[in-house]
Order: sequence, then structure tokens, then C-alpha cells
Amino acid sequence: MRLSERNGPQSALARLVVLAMLALAACSAPAPTTSVSRIPTIALAPPTTFTASSGGLSTDPSALLPDATAASPDVLPSAATPLVEASATTTPRVSDIPILPEVPEPSPFPSLPHTSDVALGCRLMSTGPVKQVRAILPGEGTMDTVGDDGHRYDIQLVGEGDQREGMVRFDNLRVAVYSFYLNQDVPFALFLDGQPLALESSSKQPEGCRDIAIHHFVEMMPGEVMLHFGPSAQSTVGLVIDRSQEAR
Repeated sequence: MRLSERNGPQSALARLVVLAMLALAACSAPAPTTSVSRIPTIALAPPTTFTASSGGLSTDPSALLPDATAASPDVLPSAATPLVEASATTTPRVSDIPILPEVPEPSPFPSLPHTSDVALGCRLMSTGPVKQVRAILPGEGTMDTVGDDGHRYDIQLVGEGDQREGMVRFDNLRVAVYSFYLNQDVPFALFLDGQPLALESSSKQPEGCRDIAIHHFVEMMPGEVMLHFGPSAQSTVGLVIDRSQEAR
């Protein structure tokens, strides 16, 4: 018997032991490693979108997700579908905003009751004392002055026929309400610092006083006031100026 045949089982067993040891060594050996530089990881926050809501601004990231319905080519808005959906926070139209009434500017005469002492004006017009002044046309020289000093001013107009007219000056130093009493109903105009001054009211011949033909009532600011009379056929006009009692 040959040696291989004699030792057959033992030889096969030895080979199996060797193979098992080699397999065990291969499993326990460390695997080769490759050196790789570690790249730092940066944590990115999800994109934030701001959307309007009834409670304020929303930061819901899902707002970035596309609307599947809008992205579908098979779903198109119809004429009956509004492109913008109305909400409770829709900005009101201009026509829905109420128009507030205009607030008038405060009057410079809030504490000056519009009253006049007709009895005083009538007495001064009737009995005086009297001052004589001469009216002039604009640009002809220095104007005579009149005032609210308890006198009647007899103003001589210039010109001929029914074209007599003229101007005198009144220096007003305060905010006040004035009465201008005339004994002739002639055209009358006021100019404050060169600008026309509107008369508030005019009334003819106050009750109980025949010496006053017309009474002009006017609110006046401080400044240089020009009084223009005419044109008229009257050669002389009597004038009494009275400042409201409450304004003194």
C-alpha cells in the first residue's frame, strides 16, 4: 500500500484544517483604509417664504412647494374662476372709503360777536363832532386819513357830474369787526394792503335812524385800509366808523 493511500484520511483532514486557518486569518486581518480628508458639514436651514395670512406673516416652508393644480396643463382658469381669490384682508376700494367733510379753517374772529352800536353811529352821524377831509384819486398824492375816533368825517369827492369819486386812508391796528355808516348810498369798496376786502353785509337805513343811509359790516385784519367812494353824483359823503364794542 502506498503512503498516500495509507495516510489518505489524515492528509485530507490536515488540508481542511489548513484551509480553515487561512480563512480565519483572512477574516481577522484589517481591511486596507484610504485616508480621506473630512469635509465639514454645513447645516442649511430650509428656505423661508413669507406669505400673508389673517394672523400676520407666515414662515411655513411648505409655501415653496408648487401647486400641483396650477402646474397641471389640464387645469386652466375659466372665465367664471377669479384669478385672485378674495380674502378677509382684501384692501378696500377707494369708492368704499368714506369721504370726510372738509374742516373749515378757524376764523380769526372767534371771540368777536358781530354786533354794532347803531345808536352811537346814528348820534355821531347826526350831531358830530365833524372833521372835513378831501378824497383823492389813486396816485394823485397823499391821502387824508379817517378813523374810529368818535367823529363824523365829511369826505369831499373829486370829479364832475355823476362821476365824483375818491379815496381816503384808514390805518387799522388790530383784528376787529367794524361798522361803516354812510349818510349817502354811494358805491363803496375797501382795500386792505392793496387787496380787495369783501364786505360781510350791508343794510340800508337802520330802523329809527334817518341820518344813516347804509350800514356796511366788515371783519378786518391789521393793515393799511383804503376806502373808495363813487362814482356818484354826490359831492360829499358823511362817514362814521365804529369798532365792535367787544373788540376794543
